[in-house]
Amino acid sequence: MASDASWRAKLGEKARLGLLCKVLQIDLSLAQRGGGGLAEVVQNALGVLANCALEPTVQLLLVEELKVMPVMVALLTPPTEGAMGTAIVARSIIVLSRCAKIPGAPDTLAGLGAFAKLLARLPAHTKAAKAASEPAESEDCRLVDAAGRLLAVCAMASTATTEKIAAVKGGLKAVVGLLEVESGTCQANVSVAVSNMAKVPQTLRPFGKAGAVPTLINLAHKHALQTARQNAGIALAALAKDEDNLAQLKELHGIEIIHHYVKPLNMKKKA
Repeated sequence: MASDASWRAKLGEKARLGLLCKVLQIDLSLAQRGGGGLAEVVQNALGVLANCALEPTVQLLLVEELKVMPVMVALLTPPTEGAMGTAIVARSIIVLSRCAKIPGAPDTLAGLGAFAKLLARLPAHTKAAKAASEPAESEDCRLVDAAGRLLAVCAMASTATTEKIAAVKGGLKAVVGLLEVESGTCQANVSVAVSNMAKVPQTLRPFGKAGAVPTLINLAHKHALQTARQNAGIALAALAKDEDNLAQLKELHGIEIIHHYVKPLNMKKKA
C-alpha cells in the first residue's frame, strides 16, 4: 500500500508514523533478545517506512518530530545476520538516504556514528553485490545502491560528513569500492559523493591511493548512462587538485575526459 501515493498520504500522518516507529523500537528490543520471527516484522515495517519517506513532509516528520534517526542508525547493526539482516540494513539505509535531505540531518547522522557503522559493513556487501547473478533481486545490491544515495546526499550537504568518513579507517577505500558496483545508479551517485568529498583536501591523496582515478576513468568512458559518465568526469576534475592524482590522470590519458565534462574556464590550470 505504501508504494501508492494516496496510501502514503494516509500512512504518512504523524499518529500513524509514530505508531510505526514505536513498533520498530519495541521489536528491535525483543529481537535482540532472541525474538525469532520478530526480525521479519522489523523488515516489513522498515519497507513501509521507506516508501512513506518518499514524501518530503514525511521526511520532515521523521527527522524533526518523531526522531527516527537514532533508531535507523541502531538498525545498521541488525538483530539478526544473514539475508534477513541484510534486508533490515538495506531498508534502514533507504530511510536514512531519504531523511538525509532534511537540513541538518547529515550532521546528526555523523554525530550518531552512522558512517562508521555503514562503512564497516560496505566491503562485504559490495563484494556480494558485484557477484549477484540477479541484481534486481539482490538485497546486497539494494543495500549498496541506498548507501550510494546516502553518501551523495550527505556529502553534498555537509563537510562534517566527509570529515567523519575520512576519519574512519578504510572509509574512503570502502567508498571507492562502491564505484565498482554496476547495480542501479550506484556508480552515478557515488561519483557525486566523491566529487563533493574531494572538497575536503585531506581526502584527495587517500582517494587516489584507493584506486579512484582509474575506476572513474573507466566509468567516464564506458558507463551506459550519460549522467554517470558526466558525474565520473566531474569527480576526476575534483581529484586532479592533488598532484599524484593528476599524474595518474595524465598517465592514463584521463585529462581529455575532464575537458569533455568540465568547462576548462572553471578548472584551475595545472603546470
